[in-house]
Amino acid sequence: EGFVPIFFEESNVIIKEWKDKTEIDMAKEMMRLTFRIVGRALFSAKLDEDAHIIDRSVGIALEGVIKRIQSIIKIPLYIPTGANLKLKKAVRDMDVVVNKIISNRIQSKERVKDLLDTLIYARDEETGQGLSPKQIRDEVITFLLAGHETTSNALTWTFYLLSEHPEIRRKVIEEVRSNI
Repeated sequence: EGFVPIFFEESNVIIKEWKDKTEIDMAKEMMRLTFRIVGRALFSAKLDEDAHIIDRSVGIALEGVIKRIQSIIKIPLYIPTGANLKLKKAVRDMDVVVNKIISNRIQSKERVKDLLDTLIYARDEETGQGLSPKQIRDEVITFLLAGHETTSNALTWTFYLLSEHPEIRRKVIEEVRSNI
């Protein structure tokens, strides 16, 4: 419930940018929208400028991992093949964005009730030990990717299906308008 205002605010920003456009790449726009929402909801950060980096890097990384899985010969990642270098660069690019999110929060010393705050300040009750920087990074990457890519794909397909079924689209529009 607390995230609903973020959903509306970020959606309105994106919709306003569409006003004068005649064509919209919904897959790209839904990726950008969900990245903005995840950034604010989970990390209290505005991530719009980095959405294209994550989007490109995730695509390259997924393609690289799928090719590795399907390959009969498993070339070790330390061998500098074109595919390995491309995959490593994609992971580095994602790391830059995620490390920026984490370091900005730590440097600000700001305490915010969000997932990132929980990860940074979590302590084991018995040992008092916190998460390592790598553990925090891994968790942020997981939530960032799982929280935005799957949702953006679902939204993209929803818009596609609504475009194919005008009678259902009309009902959805009526319902949305009646609840505004």
